[in-house]
Amino acid sequence: MYGENNFSVSIKLDLPDIKCAVYYLLRNKKIVYIGSTSNGLLRILSHTKDKDFDEIRYLPQTEETKFTVEAREIVDHKPEYNKSLPPNKLYAPQSRIKEMHKGSKKIEVAMALCKPVCVLRDTVYYNIQEVEWVYEDLQKGKKK
Repeated sequence: MYGENNFSVSIKLDLPDIKCAVYYLLRNKKIVYIGSTSNGLLRILSHTKDKDFDEIRYLPQTEETKFTVEAREIVDHKPEYNKSLPPNKLYAPQSRIKEMHKGSKKIEVAMALCKPVCVLRDTVYYNIQEVEWVYEDLQKGKKK
């Protein structure tokens, strides 16, 4: 989604006073982790203990947008260190969708008719809106 020109300037050692942002950890110009922060530099630097990266880039966000942008970027880039998606309004794991519909058989059919957006650590994620549309059609007796 975000091309090279949309990123802020590459950051090596001199990180500015970042408050709320989605950040990208890169190794050899490849995104290896995507996260979000409201705690600026402290959160980003905490990754130096367990992730191998040589560059940091970031996109300023608001509290309202950071998790949705982070989730969309993880789905788009599938970085090696990301293990799950943050809570957001776009994507949900299969288990949460089933829970929202109290184990309805039609929701299972709706998910089977939809393509998962990604699988992270054996957790299958779906586009919530797409599953809901298919589910509504099934409730009305329409076929996809």
